[in-house]
Amino acid sequence: MGVGAGAIALSTGARYIIEYGDRYSQARTYHQLGMVAQELREYEQARSHYQQALDIIIEVGDRYSQSSTYYQLGKVLEETDRRWWITKHDTRVAKSGH
Repeated sequence: MGVGAGAIALSTGARYIIEYGDRYSQARTYHQLGMVAQELREYEQARSHYQQALDIIIEVGDRYSQSSTYYQLGKVLEETDRRWWITKHDTRVAKSGH
C-alpha cells in the first residue's frame, strides 16, 4: 500500500474518529494526517492538521504529545522556509524558473 492509499484509508478512519471518537484519539488522528500530508509535501495541509492536533492536545493537557506535534510543526516550517529561501537566493533555481 503506497502513501496515497494509506492517506485515503487514514482519511476515512479519521472522519469516523473525529465525529465519534474521544478527544485524545482525535488529536492523534490529526497528527497522523499531518504526517501523511507532510510526506506528500502538502505543507499547508500538514500545518493545518498539526495545528488542529495541537489545539486538542493542549486542551487535554498531554505535554508529551505537545512536544511531538511542535517538533513536526517545526519540521514543516523548516521545509517551507528552506524552499522559500532556495527559490529567492539560489541563482540556479531562479534562472531555471522552478
